[in-house]
Amino acid sequence: DFRVESNGNANMLFVDGGSDHVNIGTSSDFGDTLNVSGSAHCANSLTLSRQSADTGSTGLIFEKTRNTSVNGNTVVANNDQLGFIAFRGNDGDQFLDGAYILGFVDGTPGNNDMPTRMTFHTTADGASSPTERMRIDNAGKILLGTNSVNGNGGLTFAANADGDTANLVWNKTNAS
Repeated sequence: DFRVESNGNANMLFVDGGSDHVNIGTSSDFGDTLNVSGSAHCANSLTLSRQSADTGSTGLIFEKTRNTSVNGNTVVANNDQLGFIAFRGNDGDQFLDGAYILGFVDGTPGNNDMPTRMTFHTTADGASSPTERMRIDNAGKILLGTNSVNGNGGLTFAANADGDTANLVWNKTNAS
């Protein structure tokens, strides 16, 4: 283990050698490889900042390969998850997932070709896990309340191939 103290925190940086985790602001482990903890507003935020007189910015990059070696290159497959962001809240007993943003392979990838979809999930009142609510597929179609263009219910918005007009489709699920 390795620990760095600050004036106000005995565990400003704590490397837990037994579990291979790095903790910032705490010696407690949340179960992830990097854990950041704080009690003041935005005290446990992560800031990525770039000060430069050009058009560049900072980034948060998620990568996926089917290769088992570091920096190995093996093509991913349709429906492979490329990355996710989870939003969690505590219910008084445990942390529960409230919302997700996920990226998936959406088709057959190939050399210089990575078809992808984004999905957005929220949790309904009285439920304990998120449900997909919106999807942007690899063709740029926006699907609300459904996960396919020919789905059972929901709203689909898609620009035509010429890019000049848009189609709005409502799929009704029952006869009433």
